[in-house]
Amino acid sequence: GIALIFPEFCSRLPDLDYSMSKNNTNPKYLTKSKNSFFENLIVKQQFLNRPNATFEWDELLAEKETLKKIKRDPNHLEFFAYIESRFAYDHAKLFDVKLREKHSSTEEHLKVRETLQYFIREGISKHASQDVQIHAFRRWIDTATRLRQRHNYEGYFLVRDTLIEMDKEYQLTKDKAFRPYLKRYHQLVHVDATLIDEQLRADYSKIPLSDFANPEGFSKKPKASANLKTFLAGRDYLEDELKRNIMEAQGKARIKAFCRWIDIAVELRNKHNYEGYVLVIMNLSLIDQITTNKDFPKSYLQTYARLLNHADPSINFLKLRELWNKDKSPNKLKATFYWSKELTNLNEKIEITCNPGAQLSMRQEKNRKLAEIDREQRSFRDRAMTYSTNIPDHLEVQFAMMQEEYNDGPKEQAASQSNTPVV
Repeated sequence: GIALIFPEFCSRLPDLDYSMSKNNTNPKYLTKSKNSFFENLIVKQQFLNRPNATFEWDELLAEKETLKKIKRDPNHLEFFAYIESRFAYDHAKLFDVKLREKHSSTEEHLKVRETLQYFIREGISKHASQDVQIHAFRRWIDTATRLRQRHNYEGYFLVRDTLIEMDKEYQLTKDKAFRPYLKRYHQLVHVDATLIDEQLRADYSKIPLSDFANPEGFSKKPKASANLKTFLAGRDYLEDELKRNIMEAQGKARIKAFCRWIDIAVELRNKHNYEGYVLVIMNLSLIDQITTNKDFPKSYLQTYARLLNHADPSINFLKLRELWNKDKSPNKLKATFYWSKELTNLNEKIEITCNPGAQLSMRQEKNRKLAEIDREQRSFRDRAMTYSTNIPDHLEVQFAMMQEEYNDGPKEQAASQSNTPVV
């Protein structure tokens, strides 16, 4: 397999810094050798600008003669890494832009998601050789990582979930040729405290202050802005992931999964992320019948009881508020349910108060709370990089081709079914 022929590629690709111009077809490593396989491919053939370049590249690597030419080429390691990085970067950029585009309806956005899922599946399953499928599968792992770096968690989870489903079908990660990538795949599959912390902070930082000033959108999604809907959808995904991860496990594996999420809750609190901390604890409380099992570890049971006590809603989250009031970290993220409740109560009091002085005082209090939210958001927002939204023409062509293929698929299937004789 490719991983066995070029093991050095596998170890260096995850950390490769994509520093070359994204539209540059003359990388800095380019040799002037007349026999350069890569010079001919990249410069003369303009290979990277073809709509089906990724598929063709993977198929080329299935040919022994191509692998011999690659190894004979001076600086072949840098060239190979450049092409792999280029494809992963371009795909991440395409997914990022398409998922962030404004759509006229939820249905239109869902169609884009379905096309992108089809894009991934076809990019892997169209190859006849499992060795080549593994190579394509690995590059999509790299693409997911780049989407995470862009703080596009919808894209990250879209790629992740599609790869998990494909692995169930094709068993690619069970192949010995996949061993060099197993660690990275497991990192992709597991949702941990760092990923939850990153996602919640990134999505929270984009919620308009108007959603907090008039917080109905937190409980009534039709009244939420697009960015608030993204935040709420991200929360929903994490909640579903927690429940699925625990409830799909069997026997002692379920206990282990539950304990792992207790650890995640503790780590989120250590990261000063009370939004994530409460999200995990409240969802664990909905499925905690497993804690009555005689095999459930006593140390985790004690920790879980303490966490539940901190997040007790029956006393209006008094202990939780005491906890974060003592927390002086500049990295502190309070829970959005607290802000929405506080501002809802203030709005109601302002509306029914006739005393101008009292009303002014409450409006000032509301502005103070909004200013605190703004400070939180800015501190998280400043960490995110700004990326170009210009998609190269060949990628637009490739996406349009995939969209047409995906839309025609159900029609062709329906037509073939209608032509099937009834026995």
